[in-house]
Amino acid sequence: MKPHTFYIFKLNFVLLVVSLSGCFQDYPTHRPPIEGSIDISKNSQGDLCFMPVFSSATVMENPINFNYIKMEELVVLDPHVEVSSHVKIQIKPTNKDYFTLRDGQKVCLNSDNVNLKQTVYSKLDKQLLVVSIGGLDDKEEHFISFQRKFDYPYTPE
Repeated sequence: MKPHTFYIFKLNFVLLVVSLSGCFQDYPTHRPPIEGSIDISKNSQGDLCFMPVFSSATVMENPINFNYIKMEELVVLDPHVEVSSHVKIQIKPTNKDYFTLRDGQKVCLNSDNVNLKQTVYSKLDKQLLVVSIGGLDDKEEHFISFQRKFDYPYTPE
């Protein structure tokens, strides 16, 4: 075998081993997400509030417990629009990667919470919407994906 061919073979082998070793790390992307539901209510100003229901949390249909969500974002989506323009409202942490969202804690639209920034991409019309809370669990072992469909304007049940 020529030295040049051997070098290329050796380099490919090293790259393959490094690539495969990354597949066995304990990254959240290599685990199934925690899924759950969201309660919707209105605050005293009439703004929509969203609260993840921790007791609904499951991983592959098995209940799971955790202390808080490291929320990366809350989005209100139009499920009938193409992906590039389906986000109507987005709420993200202002200065950190995550906002700590504890059991029973709500995130409200038009909130004056200095730790959250709300961006409105388009106003809400009378339509079906989806609210989604994404982030990581407190141990950073699983991605969080809590979702709920609702009709807007929302009428409490």
